[in-house]
Amino acid sequence: MSVYPQKSVNLHTHSDFCDHATGSVADYVAHAHQAGLKVLGMTEHAPVPGNPISCNMMYEDLPRYVRTVRSQDSPDLRVLLGCECDFEPVLENYYRDELLGKYGFDYLICSIHLYFDFEQRAMCFASKSRDFSRYLSDYVARYCRALESGIFLFGCHPDLFRASYLPWDENARLASRDIIQCAVENNIPLEINGCGLRKPQVPAPEGPRCPYSTDEFYALARDMGALICLSSDAHQPSLVAGLLTPDGISDTRAMADRLGITPVSWSIGSTGAQAIPPEPAAV
Repeated sequence: MSVYPQKSVNLHTHSDFCDHATGSVADYVAHAHQAGLKVLGMTEHAPVPGNPISCNMMYEDLPRYVRTVRSQDSPDLRVLLGCECDFEPVLENYYRDELLGKYGFDYLICSIHLYFDFEQRAMCFASKSRDFSRYLSDYVARYCRALESGIFLFGCHPDLFRASYLPWDENARLASRDIIQCAVENNIPLEINGCGLRKPQVPAPEGPRCPYSTDEFYALARDMGALICLSSDAHQPSLVAGLLTPDGISDTRAMADRLGITPVSWSIGSTGAQAIPPEPAAV
């Protein structure tokens, strides 16, 4: 088992196994070598039997995905097998028994992209809702249940709801507090997500801002003592280590530094990954 600082690890990566990312797994591995990463986690959007989510990896591709990722591990770059799982309680046993069990995934990460819109009578993206206020409590409840399930290594872009719920008002603060408190109680990191930093800004009442990976959410997470990890959420190989700032650090690290957040480190062994909390600051 080896310990790696967050700057040498990216555990949230997509590839052309889904329909909205470019580049093969091998392309991401090559760029990870060039960027000096020591650990790369491939986390394709998890397939579900029957393929109800068209933008996810197809269920029929699951065995090939496993073989492809497993073939890329090397002494110079640990390549881990993971999936990003859109959480619904009905899928919890599938994720645990088939992905972690039957296929032996190294880890899973959780997110919530979709919700059932009663007006449109269809599954819609939480980040593109026209009125997410009526769905905010359900988002929080599902996200907390995912964190409580014990099957996920960390929570992906927990403030994704802020892409549609724009004001930082009491509802947004309470929703954020509930998610963060659940993460603290379950000792599971929450992710500062690079994809949220790279997307076009949204017209929030307080002024234009990133749709998610927002200062208000992560300042609150810092103050509440949450564990924080950093991920690129790369959808193209050149971003596997994040978008670098003029100072030569990743966009997510720049945000963490600006907010005074020290991210976790990662212990990587034969059974997968485990977050290591940062050392307490010297008094």
